[in-house]
Amino acid sequence: MQNSRVRMAAWTWKLIRNRSNRAHCKSGVAQVISEALQAFDKWLDDDFRYGHDLHPYPREKQLTLDQLDKQIDALHDLRTVLLPATKHQLVALLQSLGLQSKQPAYPCPDPELTAKILSDMHSTTSSIISALDIVTWTPPIPDPSNDHRLQDFKQFRTTCLLQKTKRIIHHDLWRLLYTCAEWVLAWDDQGDPKDTASQTRSANTRNRISRLAVHFVILIDEVIEWSKLSDFAILQEEWQKSAQECNVMLQALSGILNATSMWRQKIDQNQPGDNQEERQAHRARAIQLAQLTMPILKLTRIFYAKLTKTATSDQFPFTLDPEISSKEHELLQDRMSTFHFNINRLVNCLGRTYIANMNMTAEIPSLKEALIESIGSLEKVLLTLAFRIAPSEATAGCSAAQVQRSFKACFFPLQKQLRVASKNLRTAANACIGQAGNGESD
Repeated sequence: MQNSRVRMAAWTWKLIRNRSNRAHCKSGVAQVISEALQAFDKWLDDDFRYGHDLHPYPREKQLTLDQLDKQIDALHDLRTVLLPATKHQLVALLQSLGLQSKQPAYPCPDPELTAKILSDMHSTTSSIISALDIVTWTPPIPDPSNDHRLQDFKQFRTTCLLQKTKRIIHHDLWRLLYTCAEWVLAWDDQGDPKDTASQTRSANTRNRISRLAVHFVILIDEVIEWSKLSDFAILQEEWQKSAQECNVMLQALSGILNATSMWRQKIDQNQPGDNQEERQAHRARAIQLAQLTMPILKLTRIFYAKLTKTATSDQFPFTLDPEISSKEHELLQDRMSTFHFNINRLVNCLGRTYIANMNMTAEIPSLKEALIESIGSLEKVLLTLAFRIAPSEATAGCSAAQVQRSFKACFFPLQKQLRVASKNLRTAANACIGQAGNGESD
């Protein structure tokens, strides 16, 4: 990504240098925009560091009140002043470029105004970087296993905020400014502005700038809202993505079960026509395994649905302890990711089992391994959750024992059902190995 940006910036500067002595170059705004791009490239190397593993400062168990006050002010400025300011400045920039004009017109009627707006954007982005530096990097840095009382300033939150904002500035904003510079340069380079092909290219670039601008504004709003989420809501946001992927897995599994699916027809057509009886037996065994996997996926979807309920739901018995540390938060997310990975691996194994051209015995061990690890990783997730739950709004005032009972009532029946479904699939997989072996010996 960085190398591509450097190449684009070099290309932009080359065009400017090549036409610097040409009389028809109508304004210096392209050079101003290109200077902004070059500044962003410099920030990428010098000013916008990220990743606590690279941090040279020692970690501390406690921060002083003055240090926390400074971080609180910086985060407040990010949310309420600096990040919103980039949206307003972007609107002003697009207006100064004359994007609203429906008629072919030079894309910078007021270069001085455009230059001033770009200067303001440069200043605002520098302030964003400085604020993030205070929120994330200013020493002393709290230890991730001991930052449970730092609320918005836990390591996992500040690191993620830094990465999200960095991505927006150094990818989305940079690409938007580059496209603006490209538009101005292309206009200077064309022969006849009234030429149909030139007008089409210009209109396409204008539309692309508009799309990039809308996307940038959405991303800014999203990162502001993300910074206000609770620790549990941050996890739930990730788990909702896993739930959506689980729906995709169910569709993939349906492709094996449905004889009319395009995927299955394509696989069947590409297999040789001999040994049809054995091939049909192989397909029947693969379909049986897919049928027995369907309950596991449906139960997994129910598991995600339970975890991603909103805290205001009457049926929501618990929430995450607000004093969970970054280390514990990341452990929970890692274990959930492992569970999701193993479920996805199980579905992929089933697909390979169907495609295996009767060599099922080679794929079954991988399927059984994914199955065992799926159940094992689920148990680790539930164990980690059980140690870090707290009463939700629906169960406010309940004792810790009552919350634990609610937790068990919510998840233990589901866990038991998954074990039963897993056992059924494992038994069928073992039987398939025997049946496939008998078929080969016959």
